[in-house]
Amino acid sequence: MQFMPAQDEPLWIVEGEGDAVAMSQQGCTAWATTGPLKDGHIAQMRRTLASGQDIILAFDADAAGERYTAQACAALADYPPTLAARLAAASDGKPRPGRLLVARVPHGQDPEEAIRHQDIAWLRAAKAYLSTPAPVHGSIPILAG
Repeated sequence: MQFMPAQDEPLWIVEGEGDAVAMSQQGCTAWATTGPLKDGHIAQMRRTLASGQDIILAFDADAAGERYTAQACAALADYPPTLAARLAAASDGKPRPGRLLVARVPHGQDPEEAIRHQDIAWLRAAKAYLSTPAPVHGSIPILAG
């Protein structure tokens, strides 16, 4: 369960393998949980964030996807780190902690379906958000297209 995209590219976490394939066809590095989140998934996300990699959660827009999003956000509640923590890491020569955000797929769809229907405003919104400097607030951004 090791995955490390290029350091300047975010890692997209999705539910299904088809979602991961569709995301890769959009130029994104994606990893599929293939079911409910387990402790190992959360541990790997923590390591990825600690390495400086940004993570975008893009689970299906259904009840299960909402549960997985809530579970991941609760387990990673200490992310994103405050601006002070990010600056301290930079001054110590450590990698800046990665940012965590949620991309809302259109209602009733999974990422693969949304991409197939050319409904990708959510994907563009997440990419645009990550191209801006990290915000000062400490909540997990939730983006919709």
